[in-house]
Amino acid sequence: MPPQKEWCQVCGAKHPAQEACPEDISPTGPERHSWRTTVNMRRGHETVGVVVAPAGNRWRARIVTYPSDFWTVSRGTAVMKFYADDPESAEKEAIDHIEAYIQKSGLTRAAEFLPVRFGSGADPDGKIGRRLCGWKIRFGHNTMNQEAVLGNASERGLFVQTENPLPAGSVVRLELDADGTRIPLRGTVAWVRVSRDTGRLAGMGVRLVRPPAMYLDSVKKLT
Repeated sequence: MPPQKEWCQVCGAKHPAQEACPEDISPTGPERHSWRTTVNMRRGHETVGVVVAPAGNRWRARIVTYPSDFWTVSRGTAVMKFYADDPESAEKEAIDHIEAYIQKSGLTRAAEFLPVRFGSGADPDGKIGRRLCGWKIRFGHNTMNQEAVLGNASERGLFVQTENPLPAGSVVRLELDADGTRIPLRGTVAWVRVSRDTGRLAGMGVRLVRPPAMYLDSVKKLT
């Protein structure tokens, strides 16, 4: 009988206890959204999906509750990862885990698993359109003393998921952690959502002022 695989609190993947932990399963290429479904959770409908990326000579899949809540290993902070030799196998392991969770929790799906199609990701004028992500971000008026998660990003602006948004019209400084690359940004708060409304997350939309090239390059990789 093969050894039982357990979730690792370090790398976030499943491997036998006696197997050496890879410690870091970082992507070596762009992470793309692959499959998603809608689940009838006890607190309402939630969209759950799978994102996949190359990781060395293998592939890594993660589960996300949209827009940016990645599933973690039970009783831990490590983001759950599914590691396989090809993207289809990694995706299947993640989808099978979602299905098992739904069945075990007595939940139901409101829709089938469908491939994600976000289109070209560009506006008609060729600009970069809105793309989902889950990067960490710090922000504030003069000092960046608040931490949050980035729900989506585009060439012109971004959505900061936070329960403490700045007032509309505020000038805001931001520092984005795009998979380990820190990117300074400036902008103006265009609109604010201060409470959860029909499942929509609280936060603020920020209109960026002259975003640097490294930010635009990072957003392009989110296709």
